[in-house]
Amino acid sequence: MKSVKKNVLASSILSTVTLLGAQFAFTGQAHAWVHRDARFNVCNDFNWPLTVFKTHSYQMDVNNDHSANQTIQPHTCAAIDFWALFQDNGWDVDDAMDFQVNDGNGKAGVFTIYNSPVLDQFTFKLRNNSGFVFLSYPAVSNGFNLEQGEIRFH
Repeated sequence: MKSVKKNVLASSILSTVTLLGAQFAFTGQAHAWVHRDARFNVCNDFNWPLTVFKTHSYQMDVNNDHSANQTIQPHTCAAIDFWALFQDNGWDVDDAMDFQVNDGNGKAGVFTIYNSPVLDQFTFKLRNNSGFVFLSYPAVSNGFNLEQGEIRFH
């Protein structure tokens, strides 16, 4: 009986030490990637059509083909639906997508959608944008709610 109690006690201690060791091991591991969907409404205030197409992306991409390459008619809006990846342990701020805007004469301008994270919320903004590309308001995704952003060409 004494031998059985020693084996149970030893087994119990070993299990506890193993669990504690595993817990410490995972604490130092990299955190998981978070995937978030978002959307920008893109509005053309000019009197001529503009073509918008994606030229490059890193840890972000469009959700469908029309978001990657579309013509926006004069005085109308179209959507860019996209997703982004983010490490939930810190500042993973290099996620971005580059777009080129063409008019009837070729390249008219560019803009980049990038992630400006705050804690567990993704806020998508513009940078490297040409003079006629304006951010009306950012797109925001916190995993539960999605606030559509708006980009205007004027």
